[in-house]
Amino acid sequence: MRVRTESRHRIELIVVPVVAAIAMALIIGAIMRDSTPGACPAIGWGNSLTITTTGNSAAVAAITVCGIGDCGPGAAAATTPASPVLGEDRATRAGGTDWSFQVGMNTPGTLTFQALDAGGVILTQKTVDLNWKRVGGTDQCGGPAVTNDVVLAIP
Repeated sequence: MRVRTESRHRIELIVVPVVAAIAMALIIGAIMRDSTPGACPAIGWGNSLTITTTGNSAAVAAITVCGIGDCGPGAAAATTPASPVLGEDRATRAGGTDWSFQVGMNTPGTLTFQALDAGGVILTQKTVDLNWKRVGGTDQCGGPAVTNDVVLAIP
């Protein structure tokens, strides 16, 4: 019977510490994962909105987007961004009568849109309240959002 006792004692000296080490590694790993609650992943996204022209759309050479109070005489011809939050002041033609405007990770509440002819003359101007809805991410970290399309009627 002495052989069994020694054999069992050897197994306990090897198996128990190995199992304990594995258990400790799992516990430490779980603690490390939860050590930064609320941390957001380092990702980004780009929100954009669509501007559709109706009526005399062929006359539109550019669409300027301005922040609240940024549009005024000569604002459409400015070479610097109309709003530092937006980072740009011109929409890009997406095709046909549609234009696209990038706002980065922002969700501006109100913007003013100006449709310009080739000579820089304002054909129409419209201030629009935008209703953004998050379509990804989380409440805590944010995420990509979409908003209502903007329609500009060109006379």
